[in-house]
Amino acid sequence: MPPANFPQNEIERLSALHRYRILDTPPDAAFDRITSLCAQLFKTPIALVTLVDTNRLWFKSCYGLSMRETSRDVAFCAYAIHSPELLVIPDARLDPRFCDNPLVLNEPYIRFYAGAPLFTNDGQALGTLCLIDQEPRSLSNEQLQQLQTLAKTVVDELELHLMLCKQSQTMEALSQQYVQTRLVADISQQIYQSLNLNEILNTTVCEVQQFLQADRVVIYCFATEYSCAQVVAETVRPGLSSLLNLQNLDPCFQQGYLEQYQDGRILSINDITQDNLPLCYLQMLQSFEVQAKLGLPIVLKEGVWGLLIIHQCLSPRQWLPSEIELLNLLSLQVAIAVAQSERAKEQQAREERDRLLAVIEAMRQAVGLQEILNATVHELRRTLIADRVVVYRFNDDWSGTFVAESLTPGWKSLIDLHDYDEVLQHNISHCSKLILGANRPSVTDTYLQNSNGDMFSHSTSFRSIADIYQADFSECYVRLLEGYQTRAYMIMPLFSGDKLWGLLAVYQNTGPRHWKESEANLLYQVTTQLNVPLQQTDIYQASLAHAIELENLVRLKDDFLSTVSHELRTPVSNMRLAIHMLKQTTDETLRKKYLAILESECDREKSLVNDLLDLQRFDSSYCPLKLEQVELGQWLPLFVAPFLNRANERGQALVIQVSPTLSVICTEIASFERIVAELLNNACKYTPPGEQISFALTQTGDQLELAVSNTGAEIPQAELLHIFEKFYRIPNSDLWSQGGTGLGLALVQSLAKRLCGQILVKSENHLTAFTIMIPLDLSLAHCPCIGKKAKL
Repeated sequence: MPPANFPQNEIERLSALHRYRILDTPPDAAFDRITSLCAQLFKTPIALVTLVDTNRLWFKSCYGLSMRETSRDVAFCAYAIHSPELLVIPDARLDPRFCDNPLVLNEPYIRFYAGAPLFTNDGQALGTLCLIDQEPRSLSNEQLQQLQTLAKTVVDELELHLMLCKQSQTMEALSQQYVQTRLVADISQQIYQSLNLNEILNTTVCEVQQFLQADRVVIYCFATEYSCAQVVAETVRPGLSSLLNLQNLDPCFQQGYLEQYQDGRILSINDITQDNLPLCYLQMLQSFEVQAKLGLPIVLKEGVWGLLIIHQCLSPRQWLPSEIELLNLLSLQVAIAVAQSERAKEQQAREERDRLLAVIEAMRQAVGLQEILNATVHELRRTLIADRVVVYRFNDDWSGTFVAESLTPGWKSLIDLHDYDEVLQHNISHCSKLILGANRPSVTDTYLQNSNGDMFSHSTSFRSIADIYQADFSECYVRLLEGYQTRAYMIMPLFSGDKLWGLLAVYQNTGPRHWKESEANLLYQVTTQLNVPLQQTDIYQASLAHAIELENLVRLKDDFLSTVSHELRTPVSNMRLAIHMLKQTTDETLRKKYLAILESECDREKSLVNDLLDLQRFDSSYCPLKLEQVELGQWLPLFVAPFLNRANERGQALVIQVSPTLSVICTEIASFERIVAELLNNACKYTPPGEQISFALTQTGDQLELAVSNTGAEIPQAELLHIFEKFYRIPNSDLWSQGGTGLGLALVQSLAKRLCGQILVKSENHLTAFTIMIPLDLSLAHCPCIGKKAKL
């Protein structure tokens, strides 16, 4: 059979059909009652309410038929909609239009068809109310009239459905408008109640995402003169990448875009693959998994502040005018919040400047460092309305004292507590050591031995605690703070130049206190202002100390020259006396005696001069080290042999001990031998017969430990501080008139320092021991005496 032609008004007809939004809707009881009534009234097995769509015949209600739709090409109803009259087919097999129709030859085996077209009020035929029978039959005029009446009832139901749809749409629009209005109102209220811009921005993106069910919402802020931009607020669906704090999000952004945004341009992209976007922009969106985007400017009086951007990532999205309108309102609210925040910042800056000027003015009125500190803590306490403000100064060992304090009446002075409360002083030291030993970044107000004050630096400018009982402090530290009567505090380091000088601390004793950023800024500015007088005071004190040191050096130089003059003159006087006696006598025995004295004093003078020259040379920074590998097994026996003989001659026992792990050292052999020789010489000189001398070489890590000790002799404790001084001799110690230049131990100390070593001396219970620690391999050590790494 040939399919029915399309009506001339097909486009308008389909538009009317779709306007009713009834296609593919669930079964409706009202329509089902009509088809059931038709089947009973006209005694047909099948009754349908049909709607003729573009390519199909869809059944809104079907009585006696299981299918829901059929092709328009074979539909009887496609013919029925061409005329306002009923289409009646008494026997389809006899009608040339339908005799070969699949619906006639096969299920449902249509023989009889009667269809009343469904015309809307504006004359568009949507479908039919039709009767179907599998046997030929006819309808009376009365029945035909009844069928037309029922068809009008179907149209009434369609109109009712359309009205309900419009009503539902209106209610939905009103509901959406209410939600939008409420959303804008809520954000507006928050703007007027809060000056926290970050909180407002975060609330905005969260509310927008929830309302639009978007995948990502961000607020993008431009820097001054649009040199840089950054995402400052974001909410994103789980599983998608975050853009928060990302800078220069759009590499294709151009200055021309700003002018368009300034004029209220809204960027709406429903599908990034269909909008003919620039390649770089498309690639940027794809890298963030964006499939649809909406961007609105946030415009201030000065220009475009930023953008409110919505991303749809799971699929493209058709942005609705109502959604764009809402976002436009929200962008205006955000602009109000930004402007309000800027005004608040300006006001806060003015207040901070006034408070800072008040403190600085008080500092300028003061004279002298102590008066400046006193004025500073007083003005700070008054400005911050705090219970106590103190200045704490560090000592060289990072302990310290309170040097200035201002407190409200009723609280105990920390200066008095620190000076007179021994229990508190003990708690300060003990607790601080526990805290620092725990390797945690704890703050102590009174004691600091953590990396020479590295806890406070210019990069970590302050520490603040709102409540000591909520700060996860140790019990020890809490007790310490309770001793200070404090509940909350803020501490800022004080610097003299680049050196940590002390701390400026503000305490709240009455209860917890959440310190504001403006208060921290004020404290920081005050510490910066204090840097100058602190540095000036330190420079003055350093200059004064330097002057005293120079005065002492001049005195020491005079004493040294006097001592050297005396020491050099003594051998010369003895030589002159010996020469005079040689001239006076002819006795050969006496002449030999005087010649021996003359030779001895010459040797003494030579040794004295050589030792002085050696000391000057070793103390100089221009004498390079000459390193070499020393095989101890070969060197030691040859070197100590003379000392073994000397000890035997004097009735002394010389014991030599060498660690079996020691074999080779790398050092300057001349300096090393001189150290050993001087120490063994002294030991032999001052060890009584029958006593023991010990010489030991052991390895401690990468250090060589050289120890020389002797029994039977003891250096008084009061003399230990002076034995390394030049020309110093212990009174009444040279019982055997051994002589010497008085420079031996001074040379040992200088040589030990030259070899990057340290020397220790201990003398008690008739035992004197000298211990020197030097590197096993001096080529790997850094030698501070010459300021560069030693090399072979």
